[in-house]
Amino acid sequence: MRENAECAQARAAHVHICHREANVNKARVKTKHPWDLVNGLVRGGLIRRVSPAMIHTYFAYMTSEYPRTAATGHGMLLVQLGGDHYGQPLSAAGARSMFRRAGLRAGLGRVHPHQTRHNFATAVLDASGGNLVIARDAGGWASSATVDEIYGHTDIHDPQFQAVLRKVWSQT
Repeated sequence: MRENAECAQARAAHVHICHREANVNKARVKTKHPWDLVNGLVRGGLIRRVSPAMIHTYFAYMTSEYPRTAATGHGMLLVQLGGDHYGQPLSAAGARSMFRRAGLRAGLGRVHPHQTRHNFATAVLDASGGNLVIARDAGGWASSATVDEIYGHTDIHDPQFQAVLRKVWSQT
């Protein structure tokens, strides 16, 4: 998760998303890009850029909370930080529950992990002026059409949207 990493597969800070069938907690990513572990470095997988905030959060977690013994046994990132299963991988249900509790503590109500994907897509579309290709690549979707159909919606309160409607309505 740093610029010019040893894997030499991207200059910018990035992460490799790798599909594994045999995870202890049965979790796996949908993407199945080929990957390999060579001399302790991941090569291949789906490569995605990461933000400075993601890097900071990752290193803070790994240096202050992550159990040192967890990495040698299973290599999973999200683990139990207390109780009888300390250091064991979180299940998908455990991760969803953690996310939901964090949303409630933050006063956001019941939050679902997939909402972050929708929020990210909307933010990228807004920042890129609606560029579907940039949103597709930033979010890892296979198709721009998916981004357009699922996430490409207009803010009905946007002044530009309102102006377009007024213009069209005055022509009819």
